[in-house]
Amino acid sequence: RKREKCMFLISILKKAFGFGVMPKLASLVNLLLLPLITPFLTPFDYGIWGVITSYSGLFITIAPLGLNLFLTNSYYEYSNHWRVLWGRVICYFYLSGILLSIVYICVIMGMLSEVCIQKRFLIAMISCVPLLLFGNTVIAQHLYPLKGTPKPLVYRTLLGSICGMTVSFVSIYFFKAGYWGFLFGVAVTAIVSFTLFCPLLFKKEGIKPIIDRKWKKLVDMLKLSWPLIPHALGFVLLSSSSRIIMNLYQASLEDIGLFSNGYMMGDYITIITTSLVVALVPQLQKTYRDKRFGDYRSLYYFCQFTTLTAVFTVAIWMPDIYRVVIRNESFQSCSAIASIICFANVLLPFYNFTSNVAFIKKDSKQLLWLIFMPGAVNIFLSIILIPILGYVSVVYSTLVSYWTIAIIPFFVPCFHKNTKVWMGKLNRIIVILLIVLLAVVVAQYLSQTLWWIKIMVMIPIVLVYFFMLNKFQIKKIFQ
Repeated sequence: RKREKCMFLISILKKAFGFGVMPKLASLVNLLLLPLITPFLTPFDYGIWGVITSYSGLFITIAPLGLNLFLTNSYYEYSNHWRVLWGRVICYFYLSGILLSIVYICVIMGMLSEVCIQKRFLIAMISCVPLLLFGNTVIAQHLYPLKGTPKPLVYRTLLGSICGMTVSFVSIYFFKAGYWGFLFGVAVTAIVSFTLFCPLLFKKEGIKPIIDRKWKKLVDMLKLSWPLIPHALGFVLLSSSSRIIMNLYQASLEDIGLFSNGYMMGDYITIITTSLVVALVPQLQKTYRDKRFGDYRSLYYFCQFTTLTAVFTVAIWMPDIYRVVIRNESFQSCSAIASIICFANVLLPFYNFTSNVAFIKKDSKQLLWLIFMPGAVNIFLSIILIPILGYVSVVYSTLVSYWTIAIIPFFVPCFHKNTKVWMGKLNRIIVILLIVLLAVVVAQYLSQTLWWIKIMVMIPIVLVYFFMLNKFQIKKIFQ
């Protein structure tokens, strides 16, 4: 029986790997390259890169203009005529990429005041390439999951990422190009991916750009699609707003770089959360729609406990991870930042389970609470605390902002009602928050202890984890 439970857990983890980790494989490969390139990078390099990724992420999120809303619906509703609409949409994507790239270049020219004007212009021109060429990738990201054939998407995206990482590695390791290596890498990734998708989309799939001179159609589409823009911006604001505000407060690029490095390392843990939830999506839909709310709650506990265990483990070993992966003394202090950022993401399962209910009930407008409230809190706290406590305060404002997701059911009527249905007593959320808070404090203490102490702590944690898996009765839910 124990063997059956073990094999069942392995099958879930395999699905999680296939659905969530494979698409993130390029990020994991990049993690393996860090020991080789970090000796040739400085906090200034990461500062430039942190500012660039914050602004470019913002613009790339806005660029589709929410028009991807029409892609999925038309695929099912328009039979063989969906390609015409997709052709119009991809043309709008190209136009949006051109216009927003011009705005983006102007913004970057005004932001990087510590860099001379000539370099600033080159940085803006190179870093706008992903924004300029985003259209094909977005179309492919919608098309192949709908067709049930993800391989064309995964292989081409992975090849583009590998080409970009190779260029980045060669630039930094051999030519000591610093932040330019990052810029060259993302530009090459965008160019290769765009090029690889062109013949596939235009010839094989028959999705050719169609210029529609009837602007009224575009205006009508935008009236329906614009609410998706703030929804998509939510998590980007949450992750990027801190660095943008630091830049607006004219914090040094070195300080922004230290925060960016720690945030990058801590954010890798989201791969575990995302992959696990994606693997369980069919069960989430089925249990909630069948009104098996107890099973839905058990699935949440399973995801939340797995995430907390993984985050706690990574957090206590973070200084050791830094010594192995980040071969640069300048960044060793960032391990404390990375450890805390790990815990910022620990409540993402709660967001996923809560938002899933909103999607099922078609309360998509209510999702703005889940996304914009944490972003607004992060912006507010950053504006208040940065002038007083410096960039270190941004770490804690990010932590608090992510955790505000858990208190939304207490004062938003829609989420209060829906969450109470599957969670039962809402005070369970308070208990989870207290456990997470205790885990943060303990992890920060243990991270500074000797390696053998950490191993001794991990043994009971693993035993408790497998004991709790039995309590959740996950296998029964899948039967």
